[in-house]
Amino acid sequence: MIQQFQDGEYVPCQYSLAFPSVSAAILQRFLEQGRDSDDDNAVMRSLRIWVQEQE
Repeated sequence: MIQQFQDGEYVPCQYSLAFPSVSAAILQRFLEQGRDSDDDNAVMRSLRIWVQEQE
């Protein structure tokens, strides 16, 4: 879950302020892939490809 600090408290939001093209669903997908994989390099390649496709 992505949270944003507003009015003195953290509230859930769907997108990161720092990385507006990264939704909570996308972040969750890569976190799960990293958790389930023994190959960190493959996860990083997958993330890098996704980022390049967003440009």
